Amino acid sequence: MSSRTSSLIRLFLRVQRRAQRGATIDSVRRLSRWTERLYAVPKDVRWEKAPHGDLTYEWLTPKNVTSPQVLFYIHGGGFVLPLYHPMRFTTAYLARLIGIRAVLVDYRLAPEHPFPAAVDDWCCIP
Repeated sequence: MSSRTSSLIRLFLRVQRRAQRGATIDSVRRLSRWTERLYAVPKDVRWEKAPHGDLTYEWLTPKNVTSPQVLFYIHGGGFVLPLYHPMRFTTAYLARLIGIRAVLVDYRLAPEHPFPAAVDDWCCIP
């Protein structure tokens, strides 16, 4: 990792630590959604949202798809870095590297939707 990248990550982590001191669930989620825009999907990967009922699925399809298999990317919720949240970005690069489509689930979150709501959401991908 370049020293510039390393310095940026350290800066983000310091800012995040300060921001989380009085953070609420809503403020952390807002910040997470905002920072997602910092990470662009590669130009050769098509990104499309697919609403299904109350949920939204995201499909990432690289141009070099060579397999009918699908990468199902499940991101964790136990450890949150709202200033470094490259879920879509990381998944797009993995899909491109492997040569398969990927799906992300925008599942319901706790505490509004307690367990097993999130599991139910990703078990039923259309």
